[in-house]
Amino acid sequence: MAAILWHNEDFTVFLIDTPGSIAAAQAAKDQPINFHLLSQKALDHPWSVPVPKTAKAAKNVELQESSTVAEVHKQVMPYITDALQQIGGVMHSRSWCEPRRYVAREDEKLYSKYKNDPAYVLNDGVDQTTDVETFENHHYDGRTDSTIVSKYFHNKSDRIITLSIKLKYKESVSATNFALYDMPFCFRIPPRATFLLGDCANGGPLRDAVATSHYKYNHPKRFDLILMDPPWPNQSVLDTKYYRLANSVNDIRDMFKRMDLDAYMAPGGFVCIWVTNNSKVRELVLGQDGLFEMWGVSLIEEWVWVKTTNKGQPMLDINSKWRKPYEVLLVGQVPRTVWAIFPPVGNWHVNKRVIAGVPDVHSRKPCLKSVFEKVAGWEEGQYTALEIFGRVCVSGWFTWGDQAMLYNWDRHWVSSQPEVEEAEKKKQKEKEEKEEKEEKEEKEEKEEKEENRETEEKAASPEKAVVGEKRKASSVEE
Repeated sequence: MAAILWHNEDFTVFLIDTPGSIAAAQAAKDQPINFHLLSQKALDHPWSVPVPKTAKAAKNVELQESSTVAEVHKQVMPYITDALQQIGGVMHSRSWCEPRRYVAREDEKLYSKYKNDPAYVLNDGVDQTTDVETFENHHYDGRTDSTIVSKYFHNKSDRIITLSIKLKYKESVSATNFALYDMPFCFRIPPRATFLLGDCANGGPLRDAVATSHYKYNHPKRFDLILMDPPWPNQSVLDTKYYRLANSVNDIRDMFKRMDLDAYMAPGGFVCIWVTNNSKVRELVLGQDGLFEMWGVSLIEEWVWVKTTNKGQPMLDINSKWRKPYEVLLVGQVPRTVWAIFPPVGNWHVNKRVIAGVPDVHSRKPCLKSVFEKVAGWEEGQYTALEIFGRVCVSGWFTWGDQAMLYNWDRHWVSSQPEVEEAEKKKQKEKEEKEEKEEKEEKEEKEEKEENRETEEKAASPEKAVVGEKRKASSVEE
């Protein structure tokens, strides 16, 4: 199962398969994956951009884009354009994503409402826990069963194990959620993966979990990579009442101050944070007294994730002021020594990389494990990584968040069916070959018409010359 469908030689342009990248990160290198992550149908056509109905509305849309966001857009546009051209030159008429498994019928939708989401129910239902020994005493025969789950867990096996968890019954449980307390939840935990299930607003549990990992498993106390996708304020998402987002940018600042993340950053390590196309968000990370300055981290790269259709078109007008078809990952680096001081932001060149991909279910980003390993030259097991606000456990990584194992829940996956996959690949190949043939025939027809037109023009040219000469001779005789 491929995470990266294509990349150029200098690793500045990638085409990534979003559900495939998450699936590939569920096993160690070269281990087979026998299941597929449920997704949604790949986007066939770009979204239409809402057109303001009045001049006042149009002006408001113009004012929504700050000068900071406009400047960032101006900087990344050449890289996006070039990247899409590079990928298009390789993919031609082929699909920009792998065949997907998705739930089609309305009554089979995977995602329940906020109050019924097991990711939240589990997080709320595991307050009374046993020691991590609950799991360590089990033989890893492929399944681990417990009626309660420690919020911290490390899979010390070299293969995927399954946690079968039942929630501890609470008298206060609502009738709506009662059924959830009578059924086991099964989660597939990748090899050497660690998770800490809980709210990231308090840094104490992370400190304890890192200490436990160090003393029980001899894991380093610092990480070579820290990746974050904070719950930035977003009114349109808040209105859905599904995601737990911060109310303001200041709430995010306060939350990070309580984490003491600089205590977990390895010398020379990378600190990466996803940001929205909002000037206040970028300012919080990169501005004076911002997060990078607080951590002593310097911005070295910006990775632009461009969301496309399965034919490589941006999912909406790339110059739209209503919404951008891309998100940015700010990549910072910690000094290698305590004496090293990086220049302030803006005083040196910042590398740009573009990662294109067909979007998945709402808000689910691709897993960039394979991209980081390519860019940094890392081999699995030779580095340590911490993902904060993560929603899926990754092989060899430490994941912390109140949905840390959401996409490890077995209801998000379906078993592989080799014969079906082979038939789908054959069908997809035939479709691509047909489209390529039609494109070729259309091109040849166009070229033939052009040649015929040129031939006709050449044939008509001598006749015009003869007529011209006759007219000239006639005028001379007169």
